[in-house]
Amino acid sequence: MPTYDYKDKVAIVTGGGSGIGEAVALTLAANGASVVVADWDAAGGERVAKEIEAAGGTALFVEVDVSKASEVETMVQAAIDEFGAVHVAVNNAGIGGPMATVGEYPLDGWEKVIGINLDGVFFGMRYQIPAMLEAGGGSIINIASILGNVGFANASAYTAAKHGVVGLSKVAAIEYAARGIRVNSV
Repeated sequence: MPTYDYKDKVAIVTGGGSGIGEAVALTLAANGASVVVADWDAAGGERVAKEIEAAGGTALFVEVDVSKASEVETMVQAAIDEFGAVHVAVNNAGIGGPMATVGEYPLDGWEKVIGINLDGVFFGMRYQIPAMLEAGGGSIINIASILGNVGFANASAYTAAKHGVVGLSKVAAIEYAARGIRVNSV
């Protein structure tokens, strides 16, 4: 595994209680970052934070529903209050949602998928960027999907959200590159 120097860096990882987010949180911590493990699953998020601490790292669990702007703002403020800054953000929280054709897609499913997968990324950047500017710069990684570039039958909300994440990342990258913040989507 490659190593990176994240000593004296503070990272937020949404969806950090499982899957890709867990792997990212553990890797950042193993490379010296203080990590805010953010998730709506308290058991998973607390488990990952404790695992980081047991390995000698520094972590804070924050329970958050990224589809709610006020909770995301509170998450970013918790990182600042606990660790003093935000340097890295990995906006990873996401759900697959229902599988149905566009003409039959459930409206509540659409709202939930867009809320978490797209609004959550926007809300993250909305509050992470000012914090990073205050810290002198940083890096934001928004987790998209191959479905951010192609269509996929029966996954309209997920596909639309991930296309949105790619586009939103490109806009923020253009807006903040000269101010010391890198924004990418993967």
